[in-house]
Amino acid sequence: MQHTRLFWLFPAVISIAACTDRPTIWDEGIGQPKTYGMDSAVALVDDATHRAIMLTAEQDQALDRQAITVGHNVVNVQASADKKTLFVLSAGDTPRKSDKDEFPSLTVIQHAAAGAPFTSHQYRLATPLSSLAIDPQGQWVAAYAGDADHVTFVQNPNEIVFFDLKAQAPQDQPIDRTLRSFGGTPQRLTFSPELQLPSGPRRLLVVETSLDVSILDLDHLHDATPRPEITVRLTNGDSVQSLDPAGVVIDDGDPSSNADARIGVRLSNDSNVVTLTLGGVPADQTPVPPNDFAPVINLSDVGGIASDIAFVRTDGGIRLAALVPSTGKAVLVDPDTSITTDVTLPASYEHLSLVTGEVGTPGNGDVALLYGADNGTEGVAFWSLGETAGTPYRSVETINITGAVSSVLSVPDPNK
Repeated sequence: MQHTRLFWLFPAVISIAACTDRPTIWDEGIGQPKTYGMDSAVALVDDATHRAIMLTAEQDQALDRQAITVGHNVVNVQASADKKTLFVLSAGDTPRKSDKDEFPSLTVIQHAAAGAPFTSHQYRLATPLSSLAIDPQGQWVAAYAGDADHVTFVQNPNEIVFFDLKAQAPQDQPIDRTLRSFGGTPQRLTFSPELQLPSGPRRLLVVETSLDVSILDLDHLHDATPRPEITVRLTNGDSVQSLDPAGVVIDDGDPSSNADARIGVRLSNDSNVVTLTLGGVPADQTPVPPNDFAPVINLSDVGGIASDIAFVRTDGGIRLAALVPSTGKAVLVDPDTSITTDVTLPASYEHLSLVTGEVGTPGNGDVALLYGADNGTEGVAFWSLGETAGTPYRSVETINITGAVSSVLSVPDPNK
């Protein structure tokens, strides 16, 4: 009788398992949640369970846990500059085989104040994208394909999807733009601060592709007829070889002027650095283009591949500073005349970080921290840029530190 019971029980169990509509989540393996530090919490993003767990410390040393649903197949997670918002980009169920499969999405998780619960909003995307660019001023988020070598789903390489976090009409989100392609695809996106342009204050997005640089007017993205991007093809004029941008910096220049906002571009395959001055549209340009500003391009040879650049204030005015490790020098470029000034450095520093970033008065200027990274240069140096014009070779003070410095964190002034 025992054998008979076992015989009939076994097929019954199989039958129940086969007919039960069991959620597929129970077939997923135990994943490894990734952690992200927030302003007053730690976020654990667990793709296997499609949720983010927000852990907040309480006064009794206990942890308060809040679970927030995120999209399927998480491909990118980033926090805002103030660490109050978490952005979770998901590819969804790719390919979608039924109406129950999820679309790609961006989940925005926000924390308004200490002690308040986290809130979330999920935006649906038409197609999956894998990269995120976060506006440091907290208004914009952009999703794009970027470097998609590790991605298994199909993406539109020239598509950029914008989310305006301060929009008055959330139903208008997201804003989908596809850039005109000249053979390159967006690799890096940089949001500008507010710039004083000839036609008024603007915020821009600078898009680096593998071949050129494009500029979008963010203040007109909501227009019924959006303004097209301005694409600047990069070439040194001596050959047909395309120049590959490797990083950009943006500066508003003199706050009282609306004619000296600039974009600096360093290149990965050429010894020139590029300066784009954003001026008005020439009066003789017919027909008048949709955009009301135009970049003027200028190239300056700094003697080698620049590893880092920054706009700095010196006793001689605003300069584009470029570090050239192959020559052991820094080069100051006058953006108005393209005249260069070499500053010999005590080591082949690869990176610079501004210690001061405010407009200096005559005789004063910024101080830059110089440090190495991949090349193994040890120690750091302080470069006093207020003394470059008169004593360019005596404006660098070294600080002995054992080992190479790989990164520098900016600590905000608590009094501001």
